[in-house]
This record gives sequence, C-alpha cells and structure tokens, in this order.
Amino acid sequence: MLLLASLRDYARRTSRAVAFSTAGFIFLMIGIGFFTFALWLMLEQWQDALFAAQVLGALYVAVGLICFAFASAHKSRRARHPAATRPAATPDPLMQVIEGFLVGMAAGRGTSRRRR
Repeated sequence: MLLLASLRDYARRTSRAVAFSTAGFIFLMIGIGFFTFALWLMLEQWQDALFAAQVLGALYVAVGLICFAFASAHKSRRARHPAATRPAATPDPLMQVIEGFLVGMAAGRGTSRRRR
C-alpha cells in the first residue's frame, strides 16, 4: 500500500513538472517570437527588410552553432573522463568462510521443524 502511494505521489509530481515545463516552453517561444518581431521592426526601420532578415538569420544560426558547440564539448568531456570506479576490495577468505557459516546457521534455524 505504501509503495502504491509512493508511486502515485511520484507520478503526480512528475506530471506537474512536465506540465509546468511545457507551459514554460510555450511562453518562452511566444516571447522569443515577439522579441524577434520587435527586432525585425527596429532593423527594418533602420535599414530595409533584406538587412533585417540577414541579421536575424545570422543571429539564429550563431545561437544554434553555439548550442551545438556546447553539446559537443559536454559530450567529449564526459567521454574523456569516465566515472572513476574503485576496484572492489577482496575480502579475506577466512572472513568469507565465517560469513558463509553464519548465514547457513541462520537459514537452518529459520527453516528447522520441531517435532514433539
């Protein structure tokens, strides 16, 4: 019952996070659209429509290339430095024997039948 409640709570939090992220992305795209239009109007007033299109195109291409560069740098950095794993410590063979004996004794006690 506790596991089901925990899963339900996790699903509720995840769906809420996805909903807010989606709404944030939509509003961000709308804002970028308005800023692009405002920049277009400003550049068109300063020069002409061809100049405005070239500046905005160059701006978006530059932002895209910078994003690709960051993604590429992050990927190559991760590939160069894999997570360091420590080698498993080899336990003493005598300790393994003692542990095995104690585990066997506990299992035997748990499954023994008493006859009267």
